[in-house]
Amino acid sequence: MKSTNAAFDVGIHRALMFCAAVVLLFTLNPPHSIFAQGQLTPPGAPAPTMKTLVEIEPRTPISSLPYNISVSGSYYLTTNLTGQAGTNGITVSTDNVTIDLNGFALIGVPGSLDGISVLAPLTNHRNLAVHDGSICHWGGDGVDISGADNSQIERLRVSQNGAHGLFIGAESLVANCTVQSNSSSGIRAGAGTVVNSCTASANLTAGIENYRFNNDVTASLIKGCSVHDNLGAGIQGSAVVMDNVCAGNTSAGIFMNGSGGRAEGNYLRQNGTGISTGGSSSTNVLVRNTLVFNTNAFSISGVGNIVGPIINAAGVATNINPNANYSF
Repeated sequence: MKSTNAAFDVGIHRALMFCAAVVLLFTLNPPHSIFAQGQLTPPGAPAPTMKTLVEIEPRTPISSLPYNISVSGSYYLTTNLTGQAGTNGITVSTDNVTIDLNGFALIGVPGSLDGISVLAPLTNHRNLAVHDGSICHWGGDGVDISGADNSQIERLRVSQNGAHGLFIGAESLVANCTVQSNSSSGIRAGAGTVVNSCTASANLTAGIENYRFNNDVTASLIKGCSVHDNLGAGIQGSAVVMDNVCAGNTSAGIFMNGSGGRAEGNYLRQNGTGISTGGSSSTNVLVRNTLVFNTNAFSISGVGNIVGPIINAAGVATNINPNANYSF
C-alpha cells in the first residue's frame, strides 16, 4: 500500500537507515571490544608500605648511663636516668649534637662527675643543643659544655649540683632555664653568650656569671632574668645587663667586675650593694636602674664609669635626663 504522506515516508526511510548502521557497528565491533576493561594481568606482588623504625623515629634513644656520644645526630632520653660514681652521665666528643631530655631527669649520685659534659680537644666542639628536662645531684657541674661554642641550652631545670649548674661556652644561648641551689655559680656563660628569661636562685656564688678570657672581645647579653638569694653577686661580669630583677643577693645585685659593660633598666632590691663596679680602670655605663632598700645603693670604683643622675629624694621625679637612676 503506497503512502500518500511524503514526510512520513522520509521518516520511515531514516529510521531504517539508522537501524542498518547500528547492526553494522555491532557486527564490526562486538560489545566486549566496545566496553573493554583494560589489562587484566596482575602487575606483580604488592610492595611493602610500612615505614621502618628509623623512618618513624630517626633519633637515637638513651636508656642507661653512662652514655658516650661520638657520632653527630639527635638523641633522646626514654626515662629518668641515674648516674654512677666516678663518671659523667652523658659525655659528648663530637660536633652537631642535640640531646632532648624529653621531660625526664638526669640524676647524679655521690661521687659522680658532670651530668652532661663535652670532652673538648685542642680546638673546641660546636653546635650542641640540650633541652627540656631536669639535671640534679651531680658531683660536678649539672651541664659543662664550656668546650662547645655556638650551643643552645633551653628549658632546663638544674639544681643541687656540686659545682656550676650550667657552665656554657662562648657565642651560645641559654634561655628559659631555672637554676637553683648549686655549689658554685648557677649559670657561668662565656663571651658573646645570651642569657635570656632565666631564674637563678640560692646558688653558693653568683647567680649568673659572665666570664671572658684575655682575647675575648665579644660582649654578652643578660636580659629579663630573675636572680635572687644567691650567696655571691646576683649577676657578675661586664656584659650588657638589661631589665633583670636582682633581689636578696648577699653581695651585689649587679657586680660589673671588668670594663665595657652596661647596666640598664634593672630592678635591684635588698641586696648587699645594689650595683658595684670593680677595678681602678673599670669603664661601665650605669643608667635607668631602680635600687630599692639595698644596704648600699652604689659602690663605684674607677674613674671611667658613666653613671646616670641618681635621684634619691622623695617626691616627684623632676630630673628630665632619661638615663637617671632611682635609689631609695
